[in-house]
Amino acid sequence: MHRDDYDDRINKLIKPFKVFYDGKKSKMIDEDFFELLDGFDKKTGEKRVDLAIKRAERNYNHHDHSNPSREESTTTVQELVKELLKYV
Repeated sequence: MHRDDYDDRINKLIKPFKVFYDGKKSKMIDEDFFELLDGFDKKTGEKRVDLAIKRAERNYNHHDHSNPSREESTTTVQELVKELLKYV
């Protein structure tokens, strides 16, 4: 998925939770958004942040990292999140 499409996709997915992500302007995340991420997924019973880490790792591990230009949607942000969670 191209970065320009992130905002619309994110907002479609979080609309049922009555939160909004303004990725085209301020990109600020408000407290309601953080509370959503800190909550539990009703389908799996897992913390949403843990699910996000698993998905990010899955996407990252899907590539061999020999050509970064083909890895448009891949980052290692999950490593940062895991480290930050140690201090929360």
